[in-house]
Amino acid sequence: MKFNEAFPSKYLKAADVPFPRTMRIKGSRQEEVGPDKDLRMILYFDNEPKGLVLGKTTWQQVEIVTGMDDTDHWNGQSIELHQDLTRNPQGQQVPCIRIRRPNTLAPQHHTTQYAPAPAAPLPNGASMPPPQQYQQPPAPTAATPPWSPEAGIAQTRGPAPDGPIPDPAEYAIRR
Repeated sequence: MKFNEAFPSKYLKAADVPFPRTMRIKGSRQEEVGPDKDLRMILYFDNEPKGLVLGKTTWQQVEIVTGMDDTDHWNGQSIELHQDLTRNPQGQQVPCIRIRRPNTLAPQHHTTQYAPAPAAPLPNGASMPPPQQYQQPPAPTAATPPWSPEAGIAQTRGPAPDGPIPDPAEYAIRR
């Protein structure tokens, strides 16, 4: 039996998100959480019974991803939950849940049947850079031999010597 099975939680933990998951927000509400009964905002998702307790960092991440600062407008928006590390008050690194834009290029391990929401503009007119994609160097042609820097391949014999290349006959051993 695993720890999470022995002590089930009402809320998502980092162990519940071992790989990135695209989730569609169903709603949010404030609830009393923990032994001190702190009033915290909880996000709920389609096809996920557990809610996500939002702290300042995750709240701001949801605002950035959705482009909206009011929780009333988050319903129906898709976000991606992923596991990350943070430091606890004792200074130890511990796993946590973070939020980012859904990655539509990578295969998704999600539990919802909905496609991710279209990307919303960021606050203050900022924009996200496009995802980086690997590009193959151009294929060598007769004009660019395979060892040339123009073909995207570095020379393997080291830098060219300064000046003219000496004649090997000059270095021949004379008998």
